[in-house]
This record gives sequence, C-alpha cells and structure tokens, in this order.
Amino acid sequence: MSNESSVVSEAASLHGTLSFGGGCVVHPSASLLALAGPLTLGECNVFDECAVLVNAPDLRLAADEDEGCCDGAATTAAIRAATSAAASEGGTGAASTVGHGNLFEVGCCVASGDIGDYNV
Repeated sequence: MSNESSVVSEAASLHGTLSFGGGCVVHPSASLLALAGPLTLGECNVFDECAVLVNAPDLRLAADEDEGCCDGAATTAAIRAATSAAASEGGTGAASTVGHGNLFEVGCCVASGDIGDYNV
C-alpha cells in the first residue's frame, strides 16, 4: 500500500506486504522485499537505484569487495531462494519497520529486521 504523497517507480521491484509513510521515494531498479512478514516504512525514506532492502535478517547477501555493494548475480540468487522459502512458509513472520528519514544509496544491500531513523 502506497501513501499518495510517496513516489514509487513502476520499474521498482516490490514483493510482499509493504506499507509506505508519506514522502517516500523509490527509484527505478530498487527492490523492497517483505519476505519475513509485513514491512512498514516510515516517512521520507529514499531508496536509490539498485538499492535492495529485505526484511530477512538471516539472509546473507553477497557483496562485491571492490565496489562495496551487492554482487548482482549472487544477490539475485539469494533473494530468489529466500523468496521461495518465504512463499512456502506463507510469509507469516513478524512485522518489520523502517523508521523515518533513511537514505538507501545506489547499490546498497540491507537484510535486516527493524531499522531506526535517519540512517544512510
């Protein structure tokens, strides 16, 4: 569910139950994946291009050591496996929240439960 003051690109990848606070921006190619249960986003969060947020704290995302960001092929494989597992379990895990005013920069990968406010 998207708040009408939020802007979510049609080219973003959204999976699971997502709730957006006001003023959020989700750029093209960003991925927001509520695999472990519902994901509630606070106000004014920005997800840049190719940012990946997964509310599965046990998921291991592969990082490219030279670039400091997600290794696309390995990350895609891990997310596909986690998505399949979540689907088979019904995705009924605990709800996760992302606070207010967070910036998820280009190419970042975050696999976490809850996230506080004003993080970069």
